[in-house]
Amino acid sequence: MKTGIKQMALDAIAQYNAETAAGGEPVYPAWADQVIGLVNAADAAIQCMSELEPTQERIEAFRMLHGALADARGAA
Repeated sequence: MKTGIKQMALDAIAQYNAETAAGGEPVYPAWADQVIGLVNAADAAIQCMSELEPTQERIEAFRMLHGALADARGAA
């Protein structure tokens, strides 16, 4: 199973929460919030782009962004 960067971020936050609940004092993975924010922003950008009139440049930009987001999510 391929794991995307967003899932890695969610896993890091879950591990932090588990370690905190167990009485540990781990360092919060701030990078995870940034990754989740970027993936969510990319989702929003794709949604906006999909609603625009299709032109060759927009289609190419959409494909590039969609491909990058699919890689980040870990899609096949």
